[in-house]
Amino acid sequence: MDVQSLGPLTITGLKTRTTNANETNPQTAAIKPLWERFFMQAGQQMAPSDTFYGIYTHYESDVNGEYDLIVGSPSLSSSFAEDSVTHEIPQGRYLVFSACGEMPQTVITLWQQIWQYFSAADCPHTRAYTSDFESYVMNESRVDIAIALKD
Repeated sequence: MDVQSLGPLTITGLKTRTTNANETNPQTAAIKPLWERFFMQAGQQMAPSDTFYGIYTHYESDVNGEYDLIVGSPSLSSSFAEDSVTHEIPQGRYLVFSACGEMPQTVITLWQQIWQYFSAADCPHTRAYTSDFESYVMNESRVDIAIALKD
């Protein structure tokens, strides 16, 4: 993991609002259905080399509160879906974590490592809770997760 200056980057995609607690219950989980819908509606419009993102933003508070998840790509136009949204990942300092492996388990495991990292008493960084994001390249088994840091 390393601190990087990233952004701004404009993404067009689909949005849902959820909590981490909701995601532990299959009856209330919103993330998996959003990803499935995104690939159904946008997958055929994306090239194998395109990058796509999962953006966590509009945090109510912290890891325990509500947040928006926007799944999208800079290569999509706003007309790919009737309810598409556009969001700009702001320029800032991000701590970037990376992992390779079978999806979605690799992403889930990496988020668990991130939560553990930031909950450690000796953690040298503080989350900003502005816009965190996952980035993927179509047809690859790698994910980068960028966590916005307070200055």
